[in-house]
Amino acid sequence: METLIIVLLIASLVVCFLSATIAGIVAYAALLLTFFAGGSISVSTLIFWGVALAIVVALRLMLPATINAHHEGSLYITAGGVGGLFIGIAVFPTATPAVIIVAAVLGALAYATTPGGRQTLGFPSRKAVNYLCAKGLPVIVALTMIVISFVSLRHPLSL
Repeated sequence: METLIIVLLIASLVVCFLSATIAGIVAYAALLLTFFAGGSISVSTLIFWGVALAIVVALRLMLPATINAHHEGSLYITAGGVGGLFIGIAVFPTATPAVIIVAAVLGALAYATTPGGRQTLGFPSRKAVNYLCAKGLPVIVALTMIVISFVSLRHPLSL
């Protein structure tokens, strides 16, 4: 079971670069399997992240097609979040979600200051903040579920 969980976590990490919403669904499946495999995850944690995932999916369905189709900035946001995930796990595992958030925001700022990002978002603007929320929230939710599931495993590879 632990091998399947680790495969799902790695798949979720890779899929995060393609679609953070789908990555969140895969990460939640890993979180559920970790719970049933005896990981240190409570029912309230499952409910909380299930609601967070439902919000991400609902927001994805409510966003205009133009924002859903635009993926340029997602690469910056996801790369920042993944970098934050690894830095957080290496330095201070319990603060990893905060590091993921900061790194995703820094990734969004990096995109917003590129010529394409400046033209698309008009940074600093309300549109830039909305874009960060639309593209950053799914990444943050997916990556945080990955960390929770990984740290909760009772396996030599986990922390």
